[in-house]
Amino acid sequence: MNEKMTWFWNWEKKIWGDRVETNRYFATLCIMFAAIIGACVGGGNIFHAWFNWKTDVNLVTMGFILIMIWGCNLCESIIASQTALTALWRSLLILVCLSGAFAAGVVTSVVVIVLVIAWLALLALSIFASGGRSRSSSGSSDGVEQYGYDENGSQFVMRDRSGGYAWDDDGRRWKNDGGSKWSLDE
Repeated sequence: MNEKMTWFWNWEKKIWGDRVETNRYFATLCIMFAAIIGACVGGGNIFHAWFNWKTDVNLVTMGFILIMIWGCNLCESIIASQTALTALWRSLLILVCLSGAFAAGVVTSVVVIVLVIAWLALLALSIFASGGRSRSSSGSSDGVEQYGYDENGSQFVMRDRSGGYAWDDDGRRWKNDGGSKWSLDE
């Protein structure tokens, strides 16, 4: 887990070696936060555009937050670097990574939302195509299969044949007492 939380620190150690002594977690967490901000922007704007939900976020505010995050990393680069050139290149690298993480968050959120909506649409079409009816295990299609509960709270499977009556797998006739309560109609 430690490698996942310090990947940027490990990467910059390979690039600059001992010329930079930064916090091992800070830049990585900032980059991950930029990706989360991107996901909020992308997802919020998609839901607002498609469904007119009030989920869109203010892009100026999100941009300001990203600039503040980059500014904190710039300060860390200046304090923790041995040379000004190293501080400049490290801060530019973080700027590119923050921008890329933000863009990846936006694109990923939109792709995930589109995939979920497509899956739900296909699910709705398959239910619509089947007529919304379940078939019993014996292949009989007369009546909708449902679950009912008798006066003792025992669950059983039955097929509703309308009129407030249903039959279970043993051929017994049940009368609806309201909701999911059924009584044996003898």
